[in-house]
Amino acid sequence: MPVFKRWKDYKDPDGHVRDGIFKNFVGKVGNKFQMDVDVVPVRKACTEMLKCATRQQRCRLKKEYFDPHPLHLVTRTSPVPSMTDEQWNELVESWKDPKKMGICETNKNNQAQLKFHQTTGSRSYPVHCDNLGDKYKDKEPNALDLFKECHYSKKKKTTLVLSKL
Repeated sequence: MPVFKRWKDYKDPDGHVRDGIFKNFVGKVGNKFQMDVDVVPVRKACTEMLKCATRQQRCRLKKEYFDPHPLHLVTRTSPVPSMTDEQWNELVESWKDPKKMGICETNKNNQAQLKFHQTTGSRSYPVHCDNLGDKYKDKEPNALDLFKECHYSKKKKTTLVLSKL
């Protein structure tokens, strides 16, 4: 599937996702799930999944083929077989835009200043606290226990500085 520089490029003049792109994506997703793609809620859900997938693919391409290289060494040929060289060059030109590069740097700086990453995944804080279940069956968890639950990851080996708490 091609990776365009913005979501508008995936749509036809009527504002719907182009039929070929949508059918290609639904065909891949449909192999994993049984669904009726003619129903409006399913089409909306598939469109949102497509939107997220293409955004993530753009981020991965930028991280792998654009960010680590100086601007003059970025490849001019598409590293992905599903994209033409023209589509790739258009995407690279959009990444080279000074305004976009400034926004990217600001976002990177803001992300670097984040001290405590939450580790609850896509669940909200109240839902995560409700799902703790048996872990605190004898006593009610205090604020420190809940903070540790939401900001410490055993998988990523994150550590906390809890000297002031």
